Amino acid sequence: MNKSRSMKCAGHVARMGETRNAYRILVGKPEGKRLQGRPRRRWVDNIRMNLGEIGWDGMDWIDLAEGRDQWRALVNTVTLPASEETLCWCKIFRLPYIRRKHHMVRYVPLREPVNRTHVHRVIVYECQGSEAEFEVHAKERGQVCYQSPMPPIFFNCNNVVIAWGIGSEGFTFPPEAGYPLDPDLGPKYFMMETHYNNSVHSADNTGTSGMRVYYTASLRRHDAGVLSVGMDPNWRHIIPPGQPEVVSEGHCISTCTWQAFPPRGIKVFAAALHMHLIGRRIRLRQIRNGVELPPIAADNNYDPGYQEYRRLLEPVQVYRGDHLIAQCVYNSEGRTTITLGGLTSREEMCLVFAMYYPRIDLSLCHSLPSLPTVLHSLGIQELWPDSSPVTIKSPPELADMTLESRLVTYDWENHFRSFQEATRKGSFKPLCWMKKPTLLPVESYLRGTKKPYGACALASWNKVLVQKLIFPQVVKKLPASYGACVYKRPLLTPYSES
Repeated sequence: MNKSRSMKCAGHVARMGETRNAYRILVGKPEGKRLQGRPRRRWVDNIRMNLGEIGWDGMDWIDLAEGRDQWRALVNTVTLPASEETLCWCKIFRLPYIRRKHHMVRYVPLREPVNRTHVHRVIVYECQGSEAEFEVHAKERGQVCYQSPMPPIFFNCNNVVIAWGIGSEGFTFPPEAGYPLDPDLGPKYFMMETHYNNSVHSADNTGTSGMRVYYTASLRRHDAGVLSVGMDPNWRHIIPPGQPEVVSEGHCISTCTWQAFPPRGIKVFAAALHMHLIGRRIRLRQIRNGVELPPIAADNNYDPGYQEYRRLLEPVQVYRGDHLIAQCVYNSEGRTTITLGGLTSREEMCLVFAMYYPRIDLSLCHSLPSLPTVLHSLGIQELWPDSSPVTIKSPPELADMTLESRLVTYDWENHFRSFQEATRKGSFKPLCWMKKPTLLPVESYLRGTKKPYGACALASWNKVLVQKLIFPQVVKKLPASYGACVYKRPLLTPYSES
């Protein structure tokens, strides 16, 4: 409490200016020579020490105080229904009025005591598209994410700015980098996606939550960015039940990094590792020219209640052509049914949010097992075209069984090893999303062949499965090439801890 009061007092004094006596006494330097002996710690030194304790060491406290009007809050006021275990809420915000480019240097979560335990995750995205349409939505209170009647333009918000998870107290950027907020060249609208978890189904409560953003006109040397690497949250991310160890991998392929990275590459300075309730281990692997380097970040004792951004001891260089892999390990022994990839707490994720500089146009570098890989892992050879619900055609012993029934009744206990081998060694579909909602063109050829892999002909099936098993409204936003490109896993020399 005393530190808080002294900091408020410091800010008040700093804004008085040099002409005021209080400023001269507490900040000014007296003329003449001081007495001999070790100098006493000054009031200003205490302020700098307090800033260092919250990660603001190296920053000029007077500049921070004078920039008081640059502190803003993105706030949701949402009622969490007792009947729902998970709620994902999306709200559009407009960039506060600034006349020139600024850098975001810090953000902290805002949560009321009533919903502190319910706010599980907050992600803020940049939005691209019609400013007039976004302005209309910015005046609204928001709505449930990825469900009707969510406007299609919300899908144009896909470049991550902030990724906060439960257990984190916020993040402070290093002195050399800041996230750019540019009213002329950058986006003017942002979407905050807040995940609420109400696993105990407590009574309906209305609370306020959000993020407080600190930004400054004193620009840093580098523009920072966030790159999401991992498995796209989708039903094709399948975790069988009753297993002590299930491995899932999401790839950012070398073709993506070669096309999107600058000649000198990027430097990763922090990483947030994200899974849900049954995640146990996660790491971000780096492969260069077929040789695996030490992991960029790793957590061998993952705790879903502590999802802090981890500052790296030294920034890690990632070059064009490097292959990144988000590798997640789950323990599903406590579950009797399959777990699918998705946004809710009962579903799972495998994502790493890497903070880096200099900023590039690549925003999401994900992958998914290709449709043939998923079908092969389930012992399925062919599906009936245009069937509703999706129905198996062959082999004969599975004919006319629905895909949903196969997922639910599959003999995981006796076929887990073959499933794991198929999903880890089979082909996958890379998704290289740019800041504007477009996909980078990536290779659709398998190594050693001159013909596109057969999965490319199944692009329409991918859309059908998404439409029937995930979100119908997503299908309208998918490009014509969605699902058409697959990639064979690279041959590499494993990294050894020894």
